[in-house]
Amino acid sequence: MVWIVDGTGQIQHRHRSWHQQLRISVFTAHGRGESEVLAIPQWDTASTVTESFTLPSFLYLPEEAVATQIRGRGLSCGEWAAGRLAQRKASETPGRVAHSAKSWLCHHAADRSAPFLPWGSDDLTQREKISPVFALALTLKHLRAAWDARFAGQGQGFQFDTQEITITVPASFGAAAQRRTLAAVQEAGFPDHTRLLQEPQAAFYRSLEQQDGRNDPLSHRQDSIRHVLVGEGRRIRRVESWESFWATIFNRCGFLCDIRKVNRPA
Repeated sequence: MVWIVDGTGQIQHRHRSWHQQLRISVFTAHGRGESEVLAIPQWDTASTVTESFTLPSFLYLPEEAVATQIRGRGLSCGEWAAGRLAQRKASETPGRVAHSAKSWLCHHAADRSAPFLPWGSDDLTQREKISPVFALALTLKHLRAAWDARFAGQGQGFQFDTQEITITVPASFGAAAQRRTLAAVQEAGFPDHTRLLQEPQAAFYRSLEQQDGRNDPLSHRQDSIRHVLVGEGRRIRRVESWESFWATIFNRCGFLCDIRKVNRPA
């Protein structure tokens, strides 16, 4: 089972410098339901490759000199390079780096299928630019390749396309943004059974996994959890009553952005 999520399992995003904080990780469920974060190979510099548990959501279209160095090494998304090298290049040659594709997907005033990234760039021709949908697809292709490079050779049934694949999306993603995400999934060549899951629910499932086997004094008294989105991150906590719930919110958080009730799976 493959989960592609934002962050490192905490399902958080930060509102400041949003595109610089977005990360994508791949979780593999195995054995008795424990999960593992897959290390993702990516370019760190034009001459060095590194592995990281996160993949920065930046795409870099290298100049010819850099392209010659990295071409044919198996870590490029077509002509683009994803990850740390692209993130580094964002401050050096911003006109050649596309980012924030996911944020653009929910920008209703923009044509998300039109090639306008990198936004405002004069370094690339219109033909060289890419759409937010295609940018997300390139990042997903990189993750798919990372999985197959590690597991596909282990035998039948280990290939990426044979896994149960779930991609988490923000709770704020409406139907249009989810359709665009699925379009990127299709563009990336993911199998048709790939599904989307809202981040609050994914965070809830992750919380259940982390608490499995622990002594939970509230588990026998309720079958739901209040999920709270506050300020710069999400928090998941159990509460004994609505009174203690609201006390927790106002005493610890200061203000409230969103509240969700997430049912415990049967």
